[in-house]
Parts: sequence; structure tokens; C-alpha cells
Amino acid sequence: ISSGGSSISADEAVYDRETEQTFKLAGLTMAIVFTDLATQLQQQGWIVDSDDVGSRSSASVWFKNSTATSAISGVQQANLTGTLEILELAPETFRYRFLLRAVVKTSATP
Repeated sequence: ISSGGSSISADEAVYDRETEQTFKLAGLTMAIVFTDLATQLQQQGWIVDSDDVGSRSSASVWFKNSTATSAISGVQQANLTGTLEILELAPETFRYRFLLRAVVKTSATP
């Protein structure tokens, strides 16, 4: 499941995107699922700010700087924030939710 939205002001554009998925795999624990997803985020250039991993839930906050290209304003710096939540719904059944927020400066002033 994916959903998203955006808002634009005189100084910045904010884009939100949420992804959620439920999956079941034998032999998985919360620690294994979190480590796998965290490794994937790190390989994509994300930096973890905080994380907490319990036996049936985990939550973490991630940051990444990127660039966005627009035909109107050219290349702009995008500050990305991601929150990752994982829940164990039943034995070996997990749901993760990743909320991405991108803030792109739209004005020429710093």
C-alpha cells in the first residue's frame, strides 16, 4: 500500500510518501527483520538518527540529503526524513511502514 501528498509554499515544497507492507516468512524475528531493512536503507545512503528494537516492535528515524531537479527551478537540495515502524502481528508475520518526507527549498534565498 502506498499513499502520498504534497504542499508548496513560497519557500519550500514538502512531499510525503507512505509505504506499508505485510509479509510472513518462517524463521524471522524482529531483530532479523529490522537489521535487514536497516541494512537496505544504509546501502541507499540513509543515516540512522535513532532506533529502538523490541521483541515485537521497532521504530527508527533516518536522514538523507539528496538533490531534486525541476524544469522550472533547476537542481535543488532535498532534505529527506524517513521513519520506519515494524510490528510483529503474529508469529513470523510482520508489517512495516515507511514514511518519507522530502523538503525542497523553492526560493533562491538560503
